[in-house]
Amino acid sequence: MLLRQICSRVVRAPQRSRVIAHSSLCLRRSPPQWVVPFVCFFSTANLLFFNRKHAKCLASDEAFERIRKKYAIYGKCQLKVFSGTAHPDLGRAIAAFLHKNLDEVQLERNDYGEIEVQISESVRDCDVFIVQPICNPTPNDYLMELLIMIDAAKRAGAARVTAVIPHFGYGRQDTKSSSRTPISAKVVVDILETAGVDRVLAVDLHASQIQGFAQYPIDYLQAQPLMEKYLKDRLKYVADTDITIVCAGARGAKIAASYADRMNAGLAIFSGDDQMTLVGDVCGKCCIVVADIVDTAGTITRASTELMTQGAKEVYAVAIHGVLSAPAISRIEESQITEFIITGTIPTAAKRARCDKLTVISVAPLLAEAIDRIHTGGSLSELFSSHGSLFYEAVVVP
Repeated sequence: MLLRQICSRVVRAPQRSRVIAHSSLCLRRSPPQWVVPFVCFFSTANLLFFNRKHAKCLASDEAFERIRKKYAIYGKCQLKVFSGTAHPDLGRAIAAFLHKNLDEVQLERNDYGEIEVQISESVRDCDVFIVQPICNPTPNDYLMELLIMIDAAKRAGAARVTAVIPHFGYGRQDTKSSSRTPISAKVVVDILETAGVDRVLAVDLHASQIQGFAQYPIDYLQAQPLMEKYLKDRLKYVADTDITIVCAGARGAKIAASYADRMNAGLAIFSGDDQMTLVGDVCGKCCIVVADIVDTAGTITRASTELMTQGAKEVYAVAIHGVLSAPAISRIEESQITEFIITGTIPTAAKRARCDKLTVISVAPLLAEAIDRIHTGGSLSELFSSHGSLFYEAVVVP
């Protein structure tokens, strides 16, 4: 039917003249009859292609709307920063670096144990950031609290909601470890999207492929330059040739190599997690054992003992996320580690009170700068200059 209509329009259309240029002669004539089938064919193909293209555009309307909203709010929306109950000290520190007070939200649990959220001020057409690490002691409660806060902000008319998750819980479950096991990191990414989050800001994801699980942007900042800056200041009287970066397991070799390259230090690796076979020379060296996450601290404390046995001068330990489950504090305190350095992505006030070896580097300046750049449409890559490390100093949490 469509082809018949096109043919009838071509045949019955008024004779339209066309100009055919041939050398310097211009001739005017009507199209011959043999042109009609070609016109019908190309018209039909164009119409079908347009319909497919139009269908794709309709399917991508949500993505285009997301992009439009993203660029429409730069410099036009008020910045709102909220914090859940997981790490309120970090939320207040971020707000202080942004030269504002932490915005108020009421978080309660009713008699049934359910979480009730009420935002205490208007967030209509505002750029909302919710600070909530998914961490111990109750990561499931903190995750649920974050989801409900996101939903509350979206239903209150927020222009954009960004979840600031310094420690991305379930990030270690990023692959199937065996048959009939879930990929829990993908589940968390999906439910965040269902709740209505527009963006996620994290610090040092355990696996970068988590970014590929989401249809929304996941920006993860690197706290490694902060640790490097602190270590260089801490060990400024130690020559680079006398420093060795140690990887406690083969899985973290890439992180250790990055530290060694940027600090101009040596590299040693424990090739087996159980046997603790050391590859590299550490005799007379100042050793720095690096990891991204430390949970029970069993591997890292055994590594420190082996390093001292191999003749190391002293041992420092560095981890981005200090989960530090039940036996970790006692193991660190009893170990031969001189200083254990972590970032403040997870609350550690009670643990620092029990362990004098624990030093916490604040990530509040890093997250505050990232929030400001996201809010104003700036570049996050400029946080890390090609000329060196971060433009601000490493701040130790008192």
